[in-house]
Amino acid sequence: MTPLMRNLTVLLIAQLLLALWLVSSSHDDIVTEPLLPQLSAADRLELSSKDGMLTLTKQGDNWQLTGGLPVSHSKLDNLLRELTALKTGWPVAQSAEAQSRFSVAEDKFEQKLVLKQGDNVLHTLYLGDSPAFRQLYVRTDDDEAIYKAALNRFELSVDESAWLDKQLLRLPVVERIAQGDNSLSRQGETWQLTLNGESHSADSAAARALVAKLSSLSVLKRADKAPLSSDITELKVRSSARDYQYQLVKQDDMALIRRNDINHWFELSQSQFEQLQAIDWLALQRSDEQQGNQPGEVAASEDTGQPAASGD
Repeated sequence: MTPLMRNLTVLLIAQLLLALWLVSSSHDDIVTEPLLPQLSAADRLELSSKDGMLTLTKQGDNWQLTGGLPVSHSKLDNLLRELTALKTGWPVAQSAEAQSRFSVAEDKFEQKLVLKQGDNVLHTLYLGDSPAFRQLYVRTDDDEAIYKAALNRFELSVDESAWLDKQLLRLPVVERIAQGDNSLSRQGETWQLTLNGESHSADSAAARALVAKLSSLSVLKRADKAPLSSDITELKVRSSARDYQYQLVKQDDMALIRRNDINHWFELSQSQFEQLQAIDWLALQRSDEQQGNQPGEVAASEDTGQPAASGD
Protein backbone atom coordinates (compact mmCIF):
# COMPACT_ATOMS: atom_id res chain seq x y z
CA MET A 1 0.00 0.00 0.00
CA THR A 2 1.38 3.38 -0.98
CA PRO A 3 1.77 6.11 1.65
CA LEU A 4 -1.05 8.06 -0.01
CA MET A 5 -3.45 5.13 0.12
CA ARG A 6 -2.50 4.45 3.74
CA ASN A 7 -3.14 8.07 4.73
CA LEU A 8 -6.51 8.12 2.94
CA THR A 9 -7.53 4.91 4.69
CA VAL A 10 -6.62 6.30 8.11
CA LEU A 11 -8.50 9.50 7.34
CA LEU A 12 -11.60 7.55 6.28
CA ILE A 13 -11.56 5.48 9.46
CA ALA A 14 -11.20 8.63 11.55
CA GLN A 15 -14.18 10.23 9.80
CA LEU A 16 -16.30 7.15 10.38
CA LEU A 17 -15.39 7.08 14.07
CA LEU A 18 -16.20 10.78 14.36
CA ALA A 19 -19.58 10.31 12.67
CA LEU A 20 -20.47 7.43 15.01
CA TRP A 21 -19.49 9.53 18.01
CA LEU A 22 -21.60 12.46 16.86
CA VAL A 23 -24.67 10.26 16.30
CA SER A 24 -24.20 8.60 19.68
CA SER A 25 -23.77 11.93 21.43
CA SER A 26 -26.86 13.41 19.79
CA HIS A 27 -28.99 10.46 20.98
CA ASP A 28 -27.61 10.75 24.50
CA ASP A 29 -28.51 14.43 24.60
CA ILE A 30 -32.20 13.75 23.87
CA VAL A 31 -34.29 13.94 27.02
CA THR A 32 -37.31 11.62 27.07
CA GLU A 33 -40.42 12.97 28.77
CA PRO A 34 -44.04 11.81 29.01
CA LEU A 35 -45.80 12.56 25.74
CA LEU A 36 -49.05 13.24 27.65
CA PRO A 37 -47.91 14.77 30.97
CA GLN A 38 -51.41 15.82 32.07
CA LEU A 39 -53.02 12.45 31.38
CA SER A 40 -53.76 11.69 35.05
CA ALA A 41 -55.92 14.83 35.32
CA ALA A 42 -58.20 13.82 32.44
CA ASP A 43 -61.83 13.03 33.25
CA ARG A 44 -63.09 12.88 29.67
CA LEU A 45 -61.74 10.98 26.65
CA GLU A 46 -63.06 11.66 23.15
CA LEU A 47 -61.94 9.18 20.51
CA SER A 48 -62.89 9.85 16.88
CA SER A 49 -62.23 8.22 13.51
CA LYS A 50 -63.93 7.86 10.14
CA ASP A 51 -66.22 5.27 11.79
CA GLY A 52 -67.62 7.69 14.36
CA MET A 53 -66.93 9.07 17.81
CA LEU A 54 -66.81 7.59 21.30
CA THR A 55 -66.89 9.52 24.59
CA LEU A 56 -65.78 8.15 27.97
CA THR A 57 -66.49 10.22 31.07
CA LYS A 58 -65.16 9.76 34.59
CA GLN A 59 -67.70 9.91 37.41
CA GLY A 60 -66.02 9.57 40.80
CA ASP A 61 -63.67 6.60 40.46
CA ASN A 62 -65.55 5.02 37.56
CA TRP A 63 -65.65 5.64 33.82
CA GLN A 64 -68.89 5.62 31.87
CA LEU A 65 -70.12 5.53 28.30
CA THR A 66 -72.69 7.96 26.99
CA GLY A 67 -75.95 7.09 28.74
CA GLY A 68 -74.26 6.16 32.02
CA LEU A 69 -73.32 2.57 31.18
CA PRO A 70 -70.12 1.36 32.88
CA VAL A 71 -66.86 0.92 30.98
CA SER A 72 -64.81 -2.27 31.19
CA HIS A 73 -62.21 -1.65 33.91
CA SER A 74 -59.62 -3.91 32.34
CA LYS A 75 -59.90 -2.33 28.88
CA LEU A 76 -59.71 1.23 30.18
CA ASP A 77 -56.83 0.45 32.55
CA ASN A 78 -54.92 -1.08 29.65
CA LEU A 79 -55.44 2.04 27.49
CA LEU A 80 -54.38 4.42 30.28
CA ARG A 81 -51.31 2.29 30.98
CA GLU A 82 -50.26 2.42 27.31
CA LEU A 83 -50.88 6.17 27.07
CA THR A 84 -48.87 6.76 30.25
CA ALA A 85 -45.96 4.83 28.75
CA LEU A 86 -45.76 7.12 25.68
CA LYS A 87 -42.55 9.14 25.73
CA THR A 88 -40.89 11.80 23.63
CA GLY A 89 -37.48 10.99 22.20
CA TRP A 90 -35.86 10.74 18.78
CA PRO A 91 -38.66 11.66 16.32
CA VAL A 92 -39.32 9.80 13.10
CA ALA A 93 -39.88 13.13 11.36
CA GLN A 94 -40.96 16.68 12.18
CA SER A 95 -42.33 18.52 9.17
CA ALA A 96 -45.74 19.47 7.84
CA GLU A 97 -45.18 17.25 4.82
CA ALA A 98 -44.37 14.26 7.05
CA GLN A 99 -47.48 14.84 9.17
CA SER A 100 -49.64 14.35 6.11
CA ARG A 101 -47.53 11.42 4.87
CA PHE A 102 -47.82 9.55 8.19
CA SER A 103 -51.52 10.56 8.64
CA VAL A 104 -51.01 12.53 11.84
CA ALA A 105 -51.91 15.98 10.47
CA GLU A 106 -54.73 18.11 11.86
CA ASP A 107 -56.71 17.62 8.66
CA LYS A 108 -55.55 14.09 7.87
CA PHE A 109 -55.43 11.40 10.55
CA GLU A 110 -56.61 7.86 11.16
CA GLN A 111 -57.81 8.54 14.72
CA LYS A 112 -57.82 11.43 17.14
CA LEU A 113 -57.86 11.23 20.93
CA VAL A 114 -58.79 14.36 22.87
CA LEU A 115 -58.11 14.33 26.63
CA LYS A 116 -60.11 16.84 28.66
CA GLN A 117 -60.59 17.97 32.23
CA GLY A 118 -64.11 19.30 32.23
CA ASP A 119 -64.28 21.54 29.16
CA ASN A 120 -60.54 22.23 29.21
CA VAL A 121 -58.51 20.37 26.55
CA LEU A 122 -55.38 18.86 28.10
CA HIS A 123 -53.98 17.02 25.07
CA THR A 124 -54.92 16.16 21.51
CA LEU A 125 -53.19 13.07 20.16
CA TYR A 126 -53.26 12.27 16.44
CA LEU A 127 -52.86 8.56 15.61
CA GLY A 128 -51.76 7.71 12.09
CA ASP A 129 -50.49 4.83 10.00
CA SER A 130 -49.08 1.62 11.41
CA PRO A 131 -45.38 1.01 10.70
CA ALA A 132 -45.44 -2.46 12.31
CA PHE A 133 -47.59 -4.82 14.35
CA ARG A 134 -48.98 -3.08 17.47
CA GLN A 135 -47.34 0.21 16.51
CA LEU A 136 -48.74 3.54 15.36
CA TYR A 137 -47.29 6.88 14.35
CA VAL A 138 -48.47 9.57 16.79
CA ARG A 139 -48.20 13.32 17.23
CA THR A 140 -49.57 15.79 19.75
CA ASP A 141 -51.21 18.97 18.51
CA ASP A 142 -48.65 21.25 20.19
CA ASP A 143 -45.61 19.60 18.59
CA GLU A 144 -44.44 18.90 15.04
CA ALA A 145 -42.45 15.81 16.12
CA ILE A 146 -43.80 12.44 15.00
CA TYR A 147 -43.07 9.33 17.07
CA LYS A 148 -43.57 5.60 16.88
CA ALA A 149 -45.81 4.38 19.71
CA ALA A 150 -46.62 0.95 21.08
CA LEU A 151 -50.37 1.17 20.46
CA ASN A 152 -52.82 -1.22 18.82
CA ARG A 153 -55.50 0.33 16.63
CA PHE A 154 -57.87 -2.54 17.48
CA GLU A 155 -57.82 -1.44 21.13
CA LEU A 156 -58.85 2.09 20.13
CA SER A 157 -62.19 1.19 18.57
CA VAL A 158 -65.02 3.74 18.58
CA ASP A 159 -67.54 0.89 18.83
CA GLU A 160 -69.40 1.22 22.15
CA SER A 161 -69.71 -2.54 22.59
CA ALA A 162 -65.91 -2.86 22.65
CA TRP A 163 -65.80 -0.69 25.80
CA LEU A 164 -69.00 -1.79 27.56
CA ASP A 165 -68.60 -3.68 30.83
CA LYS A 166 -70.18 -6.96 29.70
CA GLN A 167 -70.62 -8.08 33.32
CA LEU A 168 -72.87 -5.19 34.38
CA LEU A 169 -75.91 -7.47 34.95
CA ARG A 170 -74.09 -9.98 37.15
CA LEU A 171 -75.10 -10.52 40.77
CA PRO A 172 -72.21 -12.14 42.66
CA VAL A 173 -74.40 -12.87 45.71
CA VAL A 174 -77.80 -14.49 45.12
CA GLU A 175 -80.16 -15.23 48.02
CA ARG A 176 -83.41 -15.96 46.21
CA ILE A 177 -84.66 -16.63 42.68
CA ALA A 178 -88.37 -16.66 41.90
CA GLN A 179 -90.48 -17.22 38.80
CA GLY A 180 -94.25 -17.31 39.21
CA ASP A 181 -95.14 -19.72 42.05
CA ASN A 182 -91.70 -21.34 42.02
CA SER A 183 -88.70 -20.10 43.97
CA LEU A 184 -85.31 -21.10 45.29
CA SER A 185 -84.12 -19.55 48.56
CA ARG A 186 -80.88 -19.82 50.46
CA GLN A 187 -81.28 -21.16 54.00
CA GLY A 188 -77.86 -20.88 55.59
CA GLU A 189 -75.73 -23.52 53.85
CA THR A 190 -78.70 -25.20 52.15
CA TRP A 191 -81.37 -24.22 49.64
CA GLN A 192 -85.15 -24.39 50.00
CA LEU A 193 -87.30 -24.99 46.94
CA THR A 194 -90.92 -23.94 46.50
CA LEU A 195 -92.90 -25.62 43.70
CA ASN A 196 -96.38 -24.26 43.07
CA GLY A 197 -96.53 -23.01 46.65
CA GLU A 198 -95.27 -26.25 48.29
CA SER A 199 -91.91 -26.45 50.06
CA HIS A 200 -89.24 -29.01 49.16
CA SER A 201 -85.60 -29.57 49.87
CA ALA A 202 -83.46 -28.42 46.94
CA ASP A 203 -80.59 -30.33 45.41
CA SER A 204 -77.54 -28.30 46.45
CA ALA A 205 -75.55 -28.94 43.27
CA ALA A 206 -78.47 -28.03 41.02
CA ALA A 207 -79.17 -24.91 43.09
CA ARG A 208 -75.55 -23.76 42.84
CA ALA A 209 -75.60 -24.37 39.09
CA LEU A 210 -78.64 -22.11 38.68
CA VAL A 211 -77.11 -19.39 40.84
CA ALA A 212 -73.90 -19.60 38.80
CA LYS A 213 -75.84 -18.70 35.67
CA LEU A 214 -76.60 -15.32 37.21
CA SER A 215 -73.17 -14.78 38.77
CA SER A 216 -71.49 -15.47 35.40
CA LEU A 217 -73.99 -13.55 33.24
CA SER A 218 -72.32 -11.67 30.39
CA VAL A 219 -74.11 -9.57 27.78
CA LEU A 220 -72.95 -9.04 24.19
CA LYS A 221 -73.89 -5.40 23.58
CA ARG A 222 -76.57 -2.81 24.17
CA ALA A 223 -79.63 -3.51 22.03
CA ASP A 224 -80.34 -0.99 19.30
CA LYS A 225 -83.98 -0.68 20.34
CA ALA A 226 -86.52 -2.01 22.84
CA PRO A 227 -88.36 -5.22 21.89
CA LEU A 228 -91.88 -5.09 20.46
CA SER A 229 -92.91 -8.54 21.68
CA SER A 230 -95.00 -8.78 24.85
CA ASP A 231 -94.01 -12.42 25.46
CA ILE A 232 -91.64 -11.52 28.28
CA THR A 233 -90.32 -13.93 30.89
CA GLU A 234 -89.74 -12.35 34.30
CA LEU A 235 -87.28 -13.53 36.91
CA LYS A 236 -87.11 -12.00 40.39
CA VAL A 237 -83.81 -12.17 42.22
CA ARG A 238 -82.74 -11.04 45.70
CA SER A 239 -79.12 -10.08 46.21
CA SER A 240 -77.63 -8.52 49.35
CA ALA A 241 -81.11 -7.71 50.69
CA ARG A 242 -82.04 -5.91 47.48
CA ASP A 243 -84.64 -7.11 44.98
CA TYR A 244 -84.03 -7.12 41.23
CA GLN A 245 -86.24 -8.06 38.31
CA TYR A 246 -84.87 -9.52 35.08
CA GLN A 247 -86.88 -9.57 31.87
CA LEU A 248 -86.05 -11.89 28.98
CA VAL A 249 -87.60 -11.81 25.51
CA LYS A 250 -86.91 -12.98 21.97
CA GLN A 251 -86.98 -10.29 19.29
CA ASP A 252 -86.62 -11.68 15.77
CA ASP A 253 -83.43 -13.75 15.99
CA MET A 254 -82.02 -11.85 19.00
CA ALA A 255 -82.17 -12.82 22.67
CA LEU A 256 -82.66 -9.75 24.87
CA ILE A 257 -82.40 -9.13 28.60
CA ARG A 258 -83.00 -6.19 30.91
CA ARG A 259 -82.68 -5.57 34.65
CA ASN A 260 -85.03 -3.13 36.34
CA ASP A 261 -82.30 -0.86 37.74
CA ILE A 262 -80.69 -0.24 34.33
CA ASN A 263 -82.85 1.43 31.69
CA HIS A 264 -81.44 -0.44 28.68
CA TRP A 265 -82.00 -3.74 26.88
CA PHE A 266 -78.97 -5.87 26.06
CA GLU A 267 -78.29 -8.68 23.63
CA LEU A 268 -77.56 -12.03 25.27
CA SER A 269 -76.14 -15.25 23.85
CA GLN A 270 -78.74 -17.86 22.93
CA SER A 271 -77.33 -20.39 25.40
CA GLN A 272 -77.48 -18.02 28.39
CA PHE A 273 -80.94 -16.87 27.37
CA GLU A 274 -82.34 -20.41 27.24
CA GLN A 275 -80.82 -21.33 30.62
CA LEU A 276 -82.61 -18.45 32.35
CA GLN A 277 -85.77 -18.23 30.26
CA ALA A 278 -86.72 -21.92 30.66
CA ILE A 279 -85.61 -22.97 34.15
CA ASP A 280 -86.34 -26.62 34.94
CA TRP A 281 -87.71 -26.13 38.45
CA LEU A 282 -88.49 -29.84 39.00
CA ALA A 283 -84.84 -30.68 38.38
CA LEU A 284 -83.94 -28.53 41.41
CA GLN A 285 -85.79 -30.86 43.79
CA ARG A 286 -83.62 -33.17 45.86
CA SER A 287 -83.50 -36.64 44.27
CA ASP A 288 -84.66 -38.59 47.36
CA GLU A 289 -87.83 -36.47 47.53
CA GLN A 290 -88.48 -37.06 43.83
CA GLN A 291 -88.18 -40.82 44.32
CA GLY A 292 -90.47 -40.74 47.33
CA ASN A 293 -93.15 -39.07 45.25
CA GLN A 294 -93.14 -41.48 42.32
CA PRO A 295 -96.79 -42.47 41.56
CA GLY A 296 -95.96 -46.15 41.11
CA GLU A 297 -94.37 -46.43 44.53
CA VAL A 298 -97.30 -44.74 46.25
CA ALA A 299 -99.80 -47.06 44.57
CA ALA A 300 -97.84 -50.17 45.50
CA SER A 301 -97.65 -49.13 49.13
CA GLU A 302 -101.40 -48.53 49.35
CA ASP A 303 -102.37 -51.84 47.66
CA THR A 304 -100.16 -54.21 49.68
CA GLY A 305 -99.44 -52.41 52.88
CA GLN A 306 -95.77 -53.15 52.24
CA PRO A 307 -92.96 -50.92 51.03
CA ALA A 308 -92.56 -50.87 47.28
CA ALA A 309 -90.02 -53.36 45.95
CA SER A 310 -86.75 -51.92 44.81
CA GLY A 311 -86.23 -54.48 42.02
CA ASP A 312 -83.45 -56.96 41.42
